[in-house]
Amino acid sequence: MHLLKTALCALVLAVAIALAAFAGGPAGIEGTWVGTAILPDQTPDEVTLIIEKAEKGYKGKVSDAAGVLAPETPLTEIVYDGKELKVVFPTAEGVVISIVLKPDKEKFTGQWTSDDGGSGAVEIAKKK
Repeated sequence: MHLLKTALCALVLAVAIALAAFAGGPAGIEGTWVGTAILPDQTPDEVTLIIEKAEKGYKGKVSDAAGVLAPETPLTEIVYDGKELKVVFPTAEGVVISIVLKPDKEKFTGQWTSDDGGSGAVEIAKKK
């Protein structure tokens, strides 16, 4: 039991250090992020991610211009490990979308995937 507690404390500390290091960077993780997601039919869709500090970690919401998502869909998972930002949310139809992004100077770039097999590129930058 003591070993499990120690491992859990080490994991929490590592995540906290990674988040603190990223938050001190040029962009920071909190704020409004706007960019483009490429839909399965290759149509670009403007997406907006809003990430806020929560009591434990972060909370946020996502919306899109094409109306694929319900307005201000809550993010069910927000994780940043120092190398990747991952956000997860359901569509109105219950399809779960995961977006995995890597920092690239003043923006994030990466890929979205859905549990029904869809995927596409994503690029977002912090709204100034």
